Amino acid sequence: MPLTVTVPITKMTNIPDHIDDNMVIVTLRYGEAIVVPYSAGTQIFAALTKAEKYTKEYSKPDRIDPFTGENFTITLLSREEYLSIKTKQLLGADNE
Repeated sequence: MPLTVTVPITKMTNIPDHIDDNMVIVTLRYGEAIVVPYSAGTQIFAALTKAEKYTKEYSKPDRIDPFTGENFTITLLSREEYLSIKTKQLLGADNE
């Protein structure tokens, strides 16, 4: 099972790059996530340290607030597990 780490945006500095062969799962919202190589994940982390939250709601003025990362999840996925999931998917086997 992947390791889920919730990292406050203010702590996303000095990210080690010694696990380049691994992958990162970035959860965007419930039920929707992307998988990127670890090196691309570190670029996402770096960009988020400068991010602001844009909110557009019906019948309310648009807002731009500080991005706290409260609904943002980052999960490390080993290269072996990534390849196992992809192989099982290609073979039509269960993902367990």
